[in-house]
Amino acid sequence: MTIGGVEQEFDDNYLFAAQALAGVSYELSSSWSIYAETRYNYAGSIELEPTAGGASVEADYNGFSCLAGLRYKF
Repeated sequence: MTIGGVEQEFDDNYLFAAQALAGVSYELSSSWSIYAETRYNYAGSIELEPTAGGASVEADYNGFSCLAGLRYKF
């Protein structure tokens, strides 16, 4: 495939990815509640090898986030 006048080569590689979520909520009144959530993302290990020479790059992706807040129901 040619992109911008440069020949590009793409491999059909697949990578396993997963996401896990958990959360709790506590109702303060009929309209207000507080909540807390957590999220974990995993996308395995990937190795990138340049076609024009040079060093290959290997990377892992793991992400973890937490969220807390206040909700109002209309």
